[in-house]
Amino acid sequence: RVSHELRTPLNAVVGFSQLLLRDPQEVTLYATHIQRAGTHLLALVNDMLNLARLETGCADVELHPVSTTTVMQRCLDLLKPDAHRQGVSLHATTEPGAEVVMADQRGLTQSLLNLAGNALKFSPQGATVHMRARRVAGDRVQIAVTDQGTGIAAELLPLLFQPFSQLPGTPKNNGTGLGLAISRQLIQAMGGEVAVRSAVGAGSTFTIALDAAEAGAQAAADSAYAMLEAPPPPPTPPASVPLSVLYIEDDPVNVLLVEHMLAHFGQVQLHHAATATEGRQQAMALKLDLILLDMNLPDGHGLEVLASLRAQARTAKVPVVALSADALPESISAARAAGFDDYLTKPVDMLKLERLVSCLR
Repeated sequence: RVSHELRTPLNAVVGFSQLLLRDPQEVTLYATHIQRAGTHLLALVNDMLNLARLETGCADVELHPVSTTTVMQRCLDLLKPDAHRQGVSLHATTEPGAEVVMADQRGLTQSLLNLAGNALKFSPQGATVHMRARRVAGDRVQIAVTDQGTGIAAELLPLLFQPFSQLPGTPKNNGTGLGLAISRQLIQAMGGEVAVRSAVGAGSTFTIALDAAEAGAQAAADSAYAMLEAPPPPPTPPASVPLSVLYIEDDPVNVLLVEHMLAHFGQVQLHHAATATEGRQQAMALKLDLILLDMNLPDGHGLEVLASLRAQARTAKVPVVALSADALPESISAARAAGFDDYLTKPVDMLKLERLVSCLR
């Protein structure tokens, strides 16, 4: 299953890349297919890693009082553009006594977003997807996601939470097939349950059940998880003085990629160092506005390089941003705790890189 799911988007990436080399005048068409397949492949890799962490008990789940209203609203905000395109209405209701649950805020948001996103995908035009939080027996809060889709036959319900499962009639490329499995594992890690009720022709209802917070408990502060779909920054006006950026990276292809991306953001002068030693030397010799730092270099780790940069007066206040293929949450947390100003993961998101550069002007 894993081989099949990985090779399907890779077929488009490699195939259209080969066509592009032979037929460059079709650059827009081929590049569009490459970008779509690459985005799907990245989602698949992230979901598989997430599921593997959950199954081995390595999930970073912390329980705090969480506002059900806030989580549902965040999901609505993220799904509104797709709902508008499909002509589907989205609604959320919180009943008295169900305002706060004990949960991991990010995990609950991800799980509910998976359930509501699936409901939206299978809803016909003019239908309604409704999320409702209510208090149930045993000091539990149940969050139900109800759709008006075609429903699921009873014999197919056990397949829903199996990794890579796709029900008959599901369109191709309709997600990674891991969302429901991840949602169930996340909720179980919080001490909750996920269930489903459905009937052919009558729609489906997926429910999340979690412990209610104690009376009077205050919901934890909201995080930035829902800001992933922030609008792009306005066009950056040409700068009178180029930004000076040092990229410490041992892979020349990665350097070439970042160089071409930065070229779209106004005047940026990129300096390159292939090793930690060379990077330290250039950082001391140049007047820099930003240092991009790979975490795994031939002669040292990014945390070590950061420590040496912060120890020197000339580089102590220069913004240092990690740019790494290590996307594990504990690695990102360790880097931020060590003093990195930001942490970008590979594949490089051009929009995030543009936001970073725009903040320096």
